[in-house]
Amino acid sequence: MSIRPLAWHLRRALGAVLAVQLVLAMALLAVWVMFPLTEHAARDKAALLVLSAQTWLELPPPTRPDFEWELRERHGLILEAAVWPEGLTPAWMPYPSALQHALAERTGSPVTVGGQGALGQLTVAFMIEGRPFVARFAAPRLLGGQVAALALVLLLSTVLAALMALWLTRRLTRPLEAMTAMAARWERGEAGQLEVEDCDIREVRELGARLVTMQQAQRRMEQERATLLAGISHDLRTPLARLRLALEMLPAAADERREAMIRDVEAMDRLIGQALAVARGEPLPLEDADLAGLLGELVEGYRRQGRTVPLAGPAHCPARIAPQALRRILGNLLDNAVRYGGESVEVQLSCTQDRWRVEVLDRGPGVPEDMREAIFAPFVRLEPSRNAATGGSGLGLAIARQLARAQGWRVGLAAREGGGSCAWVEGER
Repeated sequence: MSIRPLAWHLRRALGAVLAVQLVLAMALLAVWVMFPLTEHAARDKAALLVLSAQTWLELPPPTRPDFEWELRERHGLILEAAVWPEGLTPAWMPYPSALQHALAERTGSPVTVGGQGALGQLTVAFMIEGRPFVARFAAPRLLGGQVAALALVLLLSTVLAALMALWLTRRLTRPLEAMTAMAARWERGEAGQLEVEDCDIREVRELGARLVTMQQAQRRMEQERATLLAGISHDLRTPLARLRLALEMLPAAADERREAMIRDVEAMDRLIGQALAVARGEPLPLEDADLAGLLGELVEGYRRQGRTVPLAGPAHCPARIAPQALRRILGNLLDNAVRYGGESVEVQLSCTQDRWRVEVLDRGPGVPEDMREAIFAPFVRLEPSRNAATGGSGLGLAIARQLARAQGWRVGLAAREGGGSCAWVEGER
């Protein structure tokens, strides 16, 4: 199913309705006006032809030329008592057909109406009292001024209705487009005021007011959540710090047990910090940076740790980004790739005129298709155990998605050709 804008659907539907309306109006005009007018004109012309031929037969031969002259001057009719014309092709237009039918009813003999003669003239061959006649006259202009005016009114009214429909469509879709653009800004965490007060469509104004109310409620909930988690983090870290200090003061004989407990305390502290990062999700300030240089610093850090991560892509890719957020996102993606992706981990950078994209490729077992979106939720892990040494905390990808959404970027997972996973993040330059 093709998904198109509302304006396209409205224009298509209204255009189809107006086209059907115009065709129907023209058809009714033809049936109720043009056809009756054609038949009436054909019957009148048939009566004139029969009367003229009968009068010609009744007149003395010396007066017939004067009668023919009078028909030609007053009625534009050339009447001749002549042999049946050869090669007269019957005309199948509505008026010639109606004239042929009406004249045949009056004479009771064969009649042929054709187009021989000058341009725009008709030639009629018929029999009266066994004598052939040929009449020539100009084809009548049945589309009179009134009928032409009616057809013009129909056409102009249809065009006016189409213009009005386009104007109404634009009035309806313009505030909806503004709402869509503002909702996209809100999704990226940007502030903005939705202006719908100048719209006089009640439903649109009510929808805009509901969106503003929902956005304000969502911001209050996010602020309350961040405040709550910040308070919990502060309240938990204080006793954790005291607990670690107490562990440091344990006797040396309990070194092994003390070190294990210290590691647990540090893991709890990291978990609290990650949860707080997910809760905040605030956009960071943008800076002009070189994506190629930023990626080079990241892979160099892994090289110093003894892990080679090849980097492919252009030597320079300037973009306006939040470097701290992108480092955090790519760090989480790279950590997952190194942890689960085996020895082959690569990074690829691509830049176009208006967009950039970074891909982290590995040759690990991959992520099932039905889990590629769910895995970005907090505390969701493919590894079933809750052991941080084997599966992490389940917050790394959630943090990456939260940071990307706050900056207006997109992040996702896909299958890599040949096996493995492709984790990617992209945004506008």
